Amino acid sequence: MGQTLTKATVIPSVITFILIGLLLYFWLSKYLKIWVAFIFSLLFMHCGFMLNSARLSSPDMLSAFFLLCSLYFTIEKPSVLGLFTFLLLSVFTRIDNLLFSICMITVCTFSGSWAKRISLFNYLAMTGLLVAAYFIITTISSRAAFGILYYPTFIHYFNSSYSYRETFSIKEYLTLLNAKLVAGFYSSSFLIFVLLGIMTTIHTVKSIRFQEIPFTSIICILVLLLSFVRFFMFPDLSDRFYLAYYALIFIVLLKRFVLNEMKNKQ
Repeated sequence: MGQTLTKATVIPSVITFILIGLLLYFWLSKYLKIWVAFIFSLLFMHCGFMLNSARLSSPDMLSAFFLLCSLYFTIEKPSVLGLFTFLLLSVFTRIDNLLFSICMITVCTFSGSWAKRISLFNYLAMTGLLVAAYFIITTISSRAAFGILYYPTFIHYFNSSYSYRETFSIKEYLTLLNAKLVAGFYSSSFLIFVLLGIMTTIHTVKSIRFQEIPFTSIICILVLLLSFVRFFMFPDLSDRFYLAYYALIFIVLLKRFVLNEMKNKQ
């Protein structure tokens, strides 16, 4: 029997919600006792922003899962294939993941801190495939009155309180930005996780020299910067857009707490 449109789109979110919980538990169990990892995973998955996102008929939960998998293959178990595969899937899920994906591959290639090495040829090939994936999706969406570059058309719909606008002044944009920022701080967990992200990195950065910054801290800094870039490009602090970032900061914070405790006992 067929499913209604709502069920057909919500069920994948629920399934992905479970997969994120399993990945979180698997990742944390590398540093915590099994029962402790289970409790922390359960607590995170029972946060309001996770439960609410799992009920939505949107690709955000699936996108978060692919991004979190790519981060796992970046930080925990470095793998060029694993990293690129899940980044590519994330772009097919949400095209606005293109910026994050290209930045991740760029950092892994040129930072000199990643455990794996990516040649310039492979970097260009992976970047090209990511861009190609973007244009495949936008070409399809162009049939629904969106341009092939997508964003120049999408920007006219910034404010959901009205329909398409031919012009969008800087003043209107700043007004909208301020309104969304204030509303987001009250209705989302964005500010909390930004502060936690700063806490996870600030004590590990001993120098402003890029080469001396731990790779995990580089990724956390990148995630924080891209969070703000994303907000400026699309003024909306809804938690569903940042789930993978929240999970990463949560994992890294616990990981560093455990490692510091082990270090102090030695």
